[in-house]
Amino acid sequence: MLTLPERPTCPDHPAQRSTNARNVAKGKREYICAVCGRVLGDAPYEGQGEWEPQTIGGPPTAPAAPPPMPEVLVPHPHVTLNTDGVPVIKDTIIPVHRLWAWHRQGTATETMLRRYPQLGPARIFDALAFAYDNMPLINASFLRDQAKGG
Repeated sequence: MLTLPERPTCPDHPAQRSTNARNVAKGKREYICAVCGRVLGDAPYEGQGEWEPQTIGGPPTAPAAPPPMPEVLVPHPHVTLNTDGVPVIKDTIIPVHRLWAWHRQGTATETMLRRYPQLGPARIFDALAFAYDNMPLINASFLRDQAKGG
């Protein structure tokens, strides 16, 4: 079983028990009080101790550009692509992959109609047909939406 070394506590804030490890130089880390910033001692670094403390903060990194979306294989009259290349139901912002995910989970089209009454059955069935005909695009759209946290 892995035992973690005890982190030091700040004498001014002993009840807080909130210390962070930060990089101070190549190969050197130290503990600091999260409340006042006081240096509390050296922290284990890579190759030292039995665990590697997490780096807190750091420079922001630019998000990686999403891969290009696949081409539409079979166009449908009630589905269009938005500015990101994601298929949506025409004149709405409802992505086709959302209806597709519901359909794959066994949701009845009547339930989809109750959720989106403005669509009507023709647009819902056309969106599902588009999903069946353009599966690579729907999968890429779904993965992109999950990566965004949607």
